[in-house]
Amino acid sequence: MKPLYSRKDSPTRGRHLVASQNISENELIFEERPLLSLQSIGNAHRGALCCRFCRAFVGGPDLALLVASGKLGRENVWDYYHEKQEEYRIRNVNDDFCKAVCRMHPCRNDCGEIFCSQECEEKHWSCGGHDLLCTGLIPDPEDRAEDGVDTDESMHPLLQFKVHAVRSNEILLMVADLVASVVSLRRKQIALNLQIKEHSCVEEVTLEELMEPYLDFTLVPWWEVATAPIISDPKNIQECIQLNLNLRELCRTSSKLLYDAFMAIECDDEFHNTLCLAMNECQEKYHLFSEEFFGKVIGSFEQNAIGIRARHPLCRDILENSELRIRRHREIVKCIELAEMIGDDDDDDEQRGDEGNADDTENVTSNNENILDNEADDNDYSVDDIASFLSGLYLEEQGMPVTREINSESNIDDCNDDGEQVGDDLDLLFTPLDGTCMFHITCKMNHSCTPNVIARYSYSCSGGGEFARWGQDFPLVVQCVAIKDILQGEELCISYINHDAPFEERQKELSHYGFKCNCEKCKRDEVASGEESMQSDDNMENIEFDIFGEADDESQSCEDENDDYTDDDVTNANNDVDGQQKLTLRVKELDQTLEKNKIALIPVSTLGPPLSFVNRIGSQIMNDPSWTDSLHEYIEVKQLLGDVIKELSNKNFCSLQKHAAYGEGLAMSLLKKAREWPHSVVREAHACFCVASAICYAQDGNFLPAMKLLDKTAIFGVPRETIDRFYQYVEYHSTKMSCSHNEICRVPRVCIYDYSLVNLQREVLQKGLVAPIKYPVQELSHTSITRESSFGSAPIVIRQYASEWPALLKWRHLNYFLKSYSKRLVPIEHGFMFGGNTITEELMTIENFFQRHLNSSSNQICHPFIPDDSLDTIAYLAQHQLFQQLPELIKDVVLPHIFNGYDPIQINAWIGTGGTRTPLHFDSYDNIFVQVVGAKYVRLYDYSETKKLYVIRSNDISYARQGNMSAVNCEKEDYSLHPDSIDAEYTEVVLFPGDMLYIPSKTWHYVRSLTTSISVNFWC
Repeated sequence: MKPLYSRKDSPTRGRHLVASQNISENELIFEERPLLSLQSIGNAHRGALCCRFCRAFVGGPDLALLVASGKLGRENVWDYYHEKQEEYRIRNVNDDFCKAVCRMHPCRNDCGEIFCSQECEEKHWSCGGHDLLCTGLIPDPEDRAEDGVDTDESMHPLLQFKVHAVRSNEILLMVADLVASVVSLRRKQIALNLQIKEHSCVEEVTLEELMEPYLDFTLVPWWEVATAPIISDPKNIQECIQLNLNLRELCRTSSKLLYDAFMAIECDDEFHNTLCLAMNECQEKYHLFSEEFFGKVIGSFEQNAIGIRARHPLCRDILENSELRIRRHREIVKCIELAEMIGDDDDDDEQRGDEGNADDTENVTSNNENILDNEADDNDYSVDDIASFLSGLYLEEQGMPVTREINSESNIDDCNDDGEQVGDDLDLLFTPLDGTCMFHITCKMNHSCTPNVIARYSYSCSGGGEFARWGQDFPLVVQCVAIKDILQGEELCISYINHDAPFEERQKELSHYGFKCNCEKCKRDEVASGEESMQSDDNMENIEFDIFGEADDESQSCEDENDDYTDDDVTNANNDVDGQQKLTLRVKELDQTLEKNKIALIPVSTLGPPLSFVNRIGSQIMNDPSWTDSLHEYIEVKQLLGDVIKELSNKNFCSLQKHAAYGEGLAMSLLKKAREWPHSVVREAHACFCVASAICYAQDGNFLPAMKLLDKTAIFGVPRETIDRFYQYVEYHSTKMSCSHNEICRVPRVCIYDYSLVNLQREVLQKGLVAPIKYPVQELSHTSITRESSFGSAPIVIRQYASEWPALLKWRHLNYFLKSYSKRLVPIEHGFMFGGNTITEELMTIENFFQRHLNSSSNQICHPFIPDDSLDTIAYLAQHQLFQQLPELIKDVVLPHIFNGYDPIQINAWIGTGGTRTPLHFDSYDNIFVQVVGAKYVRLYDYSETKKLYVIRSNDISYARQGNMSAVNCEKEDYSLHPDSIDAEYTEVVLFPGDMLYIPSKTWHYVRSLTTSISVNFWC
């Protein structure tokens, strides 16, 4: 898919976006992860526990309810986490369940930051600057204070900076993230350059590349932005002068504190020296630690930043999950009390104090504890009472648009707590993620009082299990959607403000951005500005929310009607129908409302093929005569499939998701249990469940879990072309969601060693082989090969056959894969198939595969023979049709159809660490095997040697049923067990990048990777 937008620059409109093709109303234009993000101070203490890196909600519903109710402080979540881990270990709870319940990862230095996964923690450390901002190893200030009295001067400089930022303006914390990220990445690049070996290849990331995303905005100094609305009035001159001086001094002090904080980091000499070099370079070229730089960056934040208001997943969990409401009944009641929906209002107000003050988080925690201790016994309300009460709340589930921050001096939390409530009653119970973001693309859109685009945060309303909306598959993402038909070449505009406000109010709010709007609406309104009443030209009433301003009167009055709760609202809500039934009906009503929502849905032409696939394959399975009573363990799968087909035909996507998610998990468990392909209907049913669930996730705009489900269908054998258009749609959008603009491209790009170099080949041959090559395979020159060439029955090596393939250069850079495919699922094998079936298989993302295995393997030039008992480091993406799953990669290789009669029927990729071994076996196809990256050793036996190779013949071992596996352990032969193998004749070869090995059908062959390796083979 091609992007629906393009960037333009002009003297009058500045940086802006235009439609690159016609866009239909409600069509999703693009989505984006933040360039920088800041969670409001105190927001996490009120229950919005989010990953520090990707801003996904973490911890699961139980932990979130404990924090939201005040029973567990934010500072104690790790105690809870470790306690639960130990509890699950003692009870021997399933590891997957344990991960789902905890669903978070600590900082390696235990600084208190929360991450959704180890991958996010590593990214924040490697490219987010956390290695410079982590406070985990800094002694507690109380330990350094004299006589138990702490002062700012006794603090570590990093703590001084953070306290200073909290007390003055929290936006300084986001500036620190920017500076730390740039300095940290530059330090790593400098350190890498100092360590480069002559045969290494490092593609340097320059300081200019690191700074480019942040400088690609209008950089008006903070003091000019802050004084712009009032400087035109001569009476405000003195106020402007004072504000200018104050903000300059704040930036000067802040930059000095941050510089001192970095210099005070306790580290070894190498780290300190490279840090100083990086800081000096940054200061010399961009004045990173200066009043001017801080002022310009904050000014760009004030004029371009977008506010965060992302709905808490508890808002849906609490309605759908009856077990959760029973299990956490007390905590739910406390949340309702803290929201002042029940209980004694006077007592609550007195005890809550200044809870809305975001700067006084300690008081918030202590006051919450007092409330919990002194409130009435929550046993006064039954589980059914609470269910009935929840069913009567005012809910707004369609998602909310995004507006920009406009008040540089007001705190985000203050705006939300001053009675100008935006959202609904569930947002009062479970605090949304609040904060501010900078987006590389979204923030380029200009303002219009008649916008054609709306920006909103993705939120999953469809259910997919208890933890469906938590964790790394649901990062903070902004979606930009067309709210009217847009013609090619038309500028894409959003509204920075409430564009239904009166003309004078709009112009006043826009003055914070330093311009006067001259759109057609403003021109008309200016002419009619003397009239009392004015009505908007556009009917936008369902999407007009200014998150940091006032809601419209109608919306506010609707909320006011729901704000005056009493205890009787809970106890008297249960009159005619029990609470659970009421809530079930309410959820069903919400689902029906959501299914009528047209915003950002999958285009009809894209949705048709996957719907047809599920209906067609599902109906075939339901009518399959092989479903008999003897297959009773699969009957539940059949029943779930029937439910999926029914809900799909009715387009009930919310309930469809619940059936499909459960069915996918059940079918997958059957596949794993069998450790082989069981009855074919289970495979096909699993594919139907995956596609149906992917449709539901994609309808919600959650493309990462949708992509993983589609990847499963490809891995388990469903031809991609069956649903290719839908596959492309999800693939395009999931790539945009998989990483932020600078997450991958700014990391120092270390290549796998170039094993085409003679000195490296010599080292591999000396250290990688068990014994020198004795019986080499016949070699041909690649210059002697023509279209008429054909091969006989013996193996042949063609050196440098693929020397012109783009893959030889591109694939040495692991970031080449990560940039587009980091979140894609692939099947990984661990271990060897020797001495019994010791191999294990796992589905993991390419990102995890590279980070956990290939990165460390690539640091080693050569991998000697690894004994069978050293399996921990072995990981192999083996014999996988990667090019069918990721067809763009086929452009990097050249199909070997130049040979007479050799047309490939299947193409496989082989990517693995050094030390992988494929046992001695033969295939029924001619094999054209090309080494792309790294080096491999191959041993080959003619089929005539079969009697000496001890063929494994057993129906009990899945990989031996075809009779093409040998028991001989090549390079570690046990001639006492297999005496005849000593007389078997073989040839052998070491393949380097660009080399091709022709393996005739039924030729026995054994393969071992001598380095980190990537190969491609063609079965012909």
